[in-house]
Amino acid sequence: MSWLRSLQGQLSELASEVLNEATEEVADPESELQVANKKCAEAERQLVLEQSKVSTLENKNHELNQQLYAAHVEMDAIGTKYGTMVQTRDDEIKKLNIELEHLRSSCWDEHDGTSKSMWQEISDLQKEVSHWKGIVNESQMGAASSSASNVDLLDAVLLEKEELIETKRKLEELRKWVNLYQVKRKMSEDKPVVLDIVERADASDMEERLRSAEEELSQMRLEATELRQRCKDSETLKLQHEELTVAYNDLNEEFEKFKEEHGSVQNNNQDLTKRIDLLKANLIEYEERYELCKRENAETVRQLEKLSEDFERLRSGFADAREKNNEVDASLNDEVEKLRDALEQSKADRERLREDVERFRSAVTAIDSELDGLRDSNRRLAEENATMSSTIERDIGNFRYDASLKEILSRNERDLSDFREEFEALQEGHSQESVATSIVNNQLKDEIAALRERNRLQEEESRLLIEMNVHLRKKDQGEVEKTALLEEKVRYVLVDLQLISWYYNNSNNIVCSLLEQHQVELQESLRTMEKELNDAKSNERTTADSNGEWEKESWDSASTPVDSYTVGGQQENSTVSCLTEQLREALAANSEKTEECEKLRQTQEELEKELNLSDKEKAFYEMEQQLVHEKELSNERELEIIRIQSLLHQLDDSDDFIGVDISNACLQVEKHIHLKKPSEEVDKELHDADVFTKTPVSENLGLEQSMELMSFHENVTNNAPEMVEMRQRIYELEEQLVEFSNLKKREKCEEELKLKIISVEEANNQLKQVLSQKHSESLEFFHGLETAVARISELQDALNMAECRLTEESQKLENERLENEKCNRELLRLKEHLLLVEETSTAEAVEAEKRETSLRALVRELQITATAANSGANESSQQYEKEISILREQVELGEKLIEEWHSRFEAEHRLRQEACEALNSLQGVVRELSTDHERESAGASHRNLQLQTQIQELTTTLANNRSEAERLLLDKQAAEDLLEEAKNSIEARQRIIDELELQLEEMRAPINKLADGYRIDDATLRQLFLQYFTAPPDKKPDIAMLLASILEYPPEDMEKVRHAAFPDGSSSQRSRTSGPSLMEQFIRFLEVESESSRTAPQLPISPEQTTIRQNNLPAISSEGSAALDPQQYIGSQA
Repeated sequence: MSWLRSLQGQLSELASEVLNEATEEVADPESELQVANKKCAEAERQLVLEQSKVSTLENKNHELNQQLYAAHVEMDAIGTKYGTMVQTRDDEIKKLNIELEHLRSSCWDEHDGTSKSMWQEISDLQKEVSHWKGIVNESQMGAASSSASNVDLLDAVLLEKEELIETKRKLEELRKWVNLYQVKRKMSEDKPVVLDIVERADASDMEERLRSAEEELSQMRLEATELRQRCKDSETLKLQHEELTVAYNDLNEEFEKFKEEHGSVQNNNQDLTKRIDLLKANLIEYEERYELCKRENAETVRQLEKLSEDFERLRSGFADAREKNNEVDASLNDEVEKLRDALEQSKADRERLREDVERFRSAVTAIDSELDGLRDSNRRLAEENATMSSTIERDIGNFRYDASLKEILSRNERDLSDFREEFEALQEGHSQESVATSIVNNQLKDEIAALRERNRLQEEESRLLIEMNVHLRKKDQGEVEKTALLEEKVRYVLVDLQLISWYYNNSNNIVCSLLEQHQVELQESLRTMEKELNDAKSNERTTADSNGEWEKESWDSASTPVDSYTVGGQQENSTVSCLTEQLREALAANSEKTEECEKLRQTQEELEKELNLSDKEKAFYEMEQQLVHEKELSNERELEIIRIQSLLHQLDDSDDFIGVDISNACLQVEKHIHLKKPSEEVDKELHDADVFTKTPVSENLGLEQSMELMSFHENVTNNAPEMVEMRQRIYELEEQLVEFSNLKKREKCEEELKLKIISVEEANNQLKQVLSQKHSESLEFFHGLETAVARISELQDALNMAECRLTEESQKLENERLENEKCNRELLRLKEHLLLVEETSTAEAVEAEKRETSLRALVRELQITATAANSGANESSQQYEKEISILREQVELGEKLIEEWHSRFEAEHRLRQEACEALNSLQGVVRELSTDHERESAGASHRNLQLQTQIQELTTTLANNRSEAERLLLDKQAAEDLLEEAKNSIEARQRIIDELELQLEEMRAPINKLADGYRIDDATLRQLFLQYFTAPPDKKPDIAMLLASILEYPPEDMEKVRHAAFPDGSSSQRSRTSGPSLMEQFIRFLEVESESSRTAPQLPISPEQTTIRQNNLPAISSEGSAALDPQQYIGSQA
């Protein structure tokens, strides 16, 4: 709007100039003199005003100078005041320090030798107290009674000594007062007493004073007697102190002797427990190796198959992720191309704006040319007026001026009428041009707003791309977490399988009896599974209940052998050879049954997936119906848009500029409608995706089952007292083994089982085919859902952006409407102003005619005075010109003075600001000084508080030491009881050790044969690979080097592995800083293990394991697989 205001100002100036030129009269000396007088008066007024301003500024400057001087004086006074205060305080502090030092030295000098000895004894006793406190904290097993009594004695001695020191101080003070009193008394006796008659009144006062002094003397004597008694008490206390020190030394000697005896007994007990634990570890190790030889083949095959399946799944998942990334890259490229097109459009719009600006400038130049024409016409009028005045002066002497005056006046009237017509034409042209410029301005504003919106859209699109990338990264992280969860599941399943195989190997008789029950249960489960397959598509809830029942039955069937598992004692050695053959036969049958259980679990998972797929198909059908409904709504909206567009085309015929804005609005409405369509689709698809995320309930059920197995295993290990009862059941089961000698029944059962297994395998194959089809379909559907979710998120963001744009556009439209209303008001005001100007111009023209008539009369009168007036006018004009020049010089001088005073004022103002800043800095220094003083005082008070708290803490520590001494007494008594019990248990265990050593010697011969061939355990390798995959990235290189060393790679391959694991040479730095690596520790462990398996008298076991085994002696054989497992050792090191 600034250019409109500038045009208005130019027009108003033009109109005023035209009116002034139109109403100008013939140049007369009187009018010029009046004008000059007015200018002089105005110049004088300005001079007076400027002089008054200068005086006020001088007064202000003087006041400011005075304030500044006062501030400086105050600052100096404050500085001196605080300086003197600081100096006085420093002097006082120094004096007080000197007095304190004198007092301390005087106190130490004045005290007797006894006080010094007491202080030394107190310091010695404090040192002893601190020493015995450390001993109490270190040795929590010892003689607590002696330490408690010693602490009490030390406390009592310290208190008594402190009381003695206080009493001595009081005595010394009293002695000083007595000496002073005696000196004064002697002085008073030596002086001659001269009593006059006038001083008799003073004698009574002196007598009263003497009486009071005698009373004080009596009190002091009493206090002296009390002090003497206290001195005697202190001597008695010294004697008691000596006796207590003797008793204290005796107690220390007794305590040291007891400590030495107790330490020897404890070492003997520890050696015995270590020996027992080592022998038990040897037993557990041999049992583990014997069982591992049986389990190796079956476990390795199963684990490799599972690992291969998991790796294939992971590969497929990574391939899907790569495909998704490629799709996202393609979509990003498309969006980049769209952004480039938008940039090209914005460039074209910018060029169009530049063309409009050039047109506007050309219009402004045309207006300027018209204004120049008007100015030329005004100049011509002025010249004609001058010619008219010259003709009047010529025709004054000849009286022939009537005709020429009439012609001149008629010519002036014609010129005025022509000027009015031209002025009206100019007004009309200016109104049209103002309307055109307003329209162009609105168009430019709209185009600028559109460009800003496009830039904002481009920024939002770039932000959306960044969010998409972040979302994809989060998805990749989720897939990695899923793989980690799968690996953990595999680990738990392996542990469960090991437990089940362990229990099956060690309970042959129970397995034979349970096989028949398991067959019946399998038949029932197969029947139920067939029913579930028929009813799966109709009822989802019935399948969940039946699967739960089947899982409960399977877990019950698996738990029965777990409950029946027990550890053999001494009498099992005779029946081992018979049971091994029967266990091998039972293991084959059990392995087949475990495979059947796994197949049934797979079928259950497939059924759950089919049910989930049916739900997804229903949801997809509902989505399609909703999409059809949305398409119908979109068609109706498009019809409405077409109708709006027809109306807009009609409006385009009326006004081209308005059409451009409406077309842009239509495009934005269409974009908003197109964005609304996918937004509704996005909401529905998000709802479906939420339903789809609820499907992995089956996986959670599997995890819960594995956790139940682990908790069940912990319960079995914790139920150690029940193992004794289970031994009795073993004897009963051995008697039942003799009865089950008929092998024909067993063969019949096996044949029936084989037939049933064949039928189950056929059903499983069919189910596998169906599962593979459904799995492929579910994968495709899952990929489609992921793409839909991504599209939904994009469309949701676009919809939010469109809504924001609509709100902004509505606000902009309202703002533009208000601006248009303001422009209309201003145009109306301009029109009214121009009408007023026309009215005033007409009135002034009438007045000009009247003036012309009066001028004719004046011309007649001036004919007489013309000659005289010419000469006087020239002189007066010259004088006035001189006065005007003088006044101009004075005005220039006044302006120079004003500038000088203004510069002085600015300089003074700067000086004042600098003074204020100096004042503020001095105030800051003063505040800092005050804060420092407050800090010092607060520090002194804080130190006093700290000393008080230290005293309180010392008292509390003394009380705590007493309580700890009592607790140590109780611990000592409990330790003595435990020692007696341990001796009894050691005697019993020694017998068991002798028997176990005999068994070890019998079992050592076949084990040495197996250990002669160097072979790496497959279970350890599997565990190592699993630890490598699940280990953090900083531990993976160490595990890789360990694997390479175990597999005995040649040195070239070892160097390759080292370069791949440590590309930056970080292995050397780690070895230097962190000591032996994980690989070296594990190799040492294997070497120790190999030597122990050959020479086998002892194995290294930590004292923590010894205490655990003492508490859980019956459960050692069941937990033997985890005692010295190298896999667990690797996991703990990782």
